[in-house]
Amino acid sequence: MKKLNEFYGFQALGSLPQDVNISKEDKVKLSKLKWNDIKMLDPDGEVVGNSNIFSMNFDLGKMNHVLPGIVMTIEQDSRTELNQPHIQIHKDLQGIGLASKLYRLVLQEFGHLISKKSKRLSDKEISGLYKKLAKDSKIDLFEQNGNKLLLHKDNPMYKETKEVFIQVS
Repeated sequence: MKKLNEFYGFQALGSLPQDVNISKEDKVKLSKLKWNDIKMLDPDGEVVGNSNIFSMNFDLGKMNHVLPGIVMTIEQDSRTELNQPHIQIHKDLQGIGLASKLYRLVLQEFGHLISKKSKRLSDKEISGLYKKLAKDSKIDLFEQNGNKLLLHKDNPMYKETKEVFIQVS
């Protein structure tokens, strides 16, 4: 029998966002925060099957008290090195742009993100997020067979990453 985390391909039980105390003032501050104001810290990693799972850690400065309400993992296929993000944000922190800011930061750092149709829990939200991020002049969006690839134009492996995405989609 498979373990739950192997079935879902990420740490399902450990990935639930916690309740956070957030004021209206905090929401305003978070909504005004820019993606490049957030610092990415070293992730925690582990190997699960054919995937490297990275639990992402961030520094939001004076807003760090909301971090327990944000859970983001990157599932990297060890064969293709394609990065599939998974994010869960507590309901009190939703709707203020945190997901797009964190995705944009991760995209800047790693050069690409994918969304496999088979692993997507919310097609409407993720499709909207990817289209929003692709409005940035430094980011290209490719789609094939329901799968999506966000590719940073400064990625030194741009061509190779796109080719791998096309092969596996």
